Amino acid sequence: MMVSTSLGLAVSPLTTDDADTVESRRLQLNAGWQFSHTTPVSSHALPINPVYGLHSRGELGATFGYQWRDGFGTALANADADGITDLTLATQWRLWQTKDDNFKLSAPRKRTVLAPARPTWEVCSS
Repeated sequence: MMVSTSLGLAVSPLTTDDADTVESRRLQLNAGWQFSHTTPVSSHALPINPVYGLHSRGELGATFGYQWRDGFGTALANADADGITDLTLATQWRLWQTKDDNFKLSAPRKRTVLAPARPTWEVCSS
């Protein structure tokens, strides 16, 4: 069991965090739910990340999703907003590996190609 009194940070989904690539002509689907809560506001994000194996050493993926914010207490309900997240394309190519597969070297590349207009989220108090 892991307990922490501070905010934990992580990368989601794990698209290019390791040197392995998705097998050729296979599809890997990563998805998750990110939740953040402060006193008057809760923020949610649902990222989806399909990754397709282009070659035994290369893959191509996209990350997109939906996000929303819930205000309560001192935050005004009509200030809540939701919308589609950015679209990010990512590719990864394995450059080198040892014969026993214990060490692999890969080169990832990510590019945000669509960034929808974001609403301004403000916390109002009376």
